[in-house]
Amino acid sequence: MSQRDIFLAGEGDAYFRRNAAGYDPARAGEGTLALETVQQYVEASASVLEIGCANGLNLERLRRARGCRGAGIDPSQAAIAAGLRDFPQLDLRVGTADALPFADASFDLVWFGFCLYVTDRPLLPRVVAEADRVLKNRGFLAIVDFDPGPPVARRYSHAQDVASYKTDHAQLFLGFPQYVLAEKRPFSHAGNGFHPDPGERLAIQVLYKDEAGGYVPLEGRP
Repeated sequence: MSQRDIFLAGEGDAYFRRNAAGYDPARAGEGTLALETVQQYVEASASVLEIGCANGLNLERLRRARGCRGAGIDPSQAAIAAGLRDFPQLDLRVGTADALPFADASFDLVWFGFCLYVTDRPLLPRVVAEADRVLKNRGFLAIVDFDPGPPVARRYSHAQDVASYKTDHAQLFLGFPQYVLAEKRPFSHAGNGFHPDPGERLAIQVLYKDEAGGYVPLEGRP
């Protein structure tokens, strides 16, 4: 089975159960460093998609703080069911990043919520294409994931046949001229402060998409 299928078949639900305390609806009024960073790029009229949204807690926090419209996708049926119950104003769906059930240019901001590190490597090109497809031109892309320095791979401790890939996933997008880095803030896996151990370090990165701005015109040349 692919890692995608393993998460759809039950590991997504298991992840949600293991981390249930962190997704308590009562915490919808709390903030995090990643959330504070993303909020700067969200206006009241914005539409936001979170990929790997769990029960939509972060989306609900954004909705309350900015008045934006929130949509989310996650492989956990239990997480999505809980989110639809607790946060009825969100559009939450079961699914994965390689096949987003949304129209082209639907969102002002697309947020990868700490999920790329367990994404199948062969699916990454499709994941990048899907995120770019649903993100509007001059929109923002946010990525929360490990910030390890050199790429590393290790066995995922919670499920057999799943690997954890720690690398700078923003580079998948920054290889295209239409994406530029707007902001990067590293933090600890256990809190908001910087962690010197690259194995425990995460980062929130925000990229800006400008399809025309990435190229310098050369007058008079084909």
